[in-house]
Amino acid sequence: MRNLNLGQGMSHQLHCNVRHAFGNSKVMIFISAVTGRLTAISLFFPLSTVRVRYQQQQYTKGANEPKYRNILHIVEKTFRKEGFHGFYKGIKPALLKTVPSQGFFFLFYEMFMEAHGGSPPK
Repeated sequence: MRNLNLGQGMSHQLHCNVRHAFGNSKVMIFISAVTGRLTAISLFFPLSTVRVRYQQQQYTKGANEPKYRNILHIVEKTFRKEGFHGFYKGIKPALLKTVPSQGFFFLFYEMFMEAHGGSPPK
């Protein structure tokens, strides 16, 4: 799979590992995809939070200088003011959006592959 970000690649690899270990039933395909995506989001969401804060600092009103000096400053300031949970602000909507869709994506992908003799779509 080309053009995957780090989280998507990890999600796909976890899906393949779980599917291989527990079988190829439709329920297990869905569960393995959901598990992979849930794990990937949980691990990489803090990086997304830091990225968004770095991108959005230009919109700080009334400041003569940027809110953050660099990425390490964002990590330090976030941890000091908001604690560990500050890196996971907004994770619930992200999980509600992407986890079920990932499960259905892999479920339909596997069904399509099975219906067309196991060859990947072109």
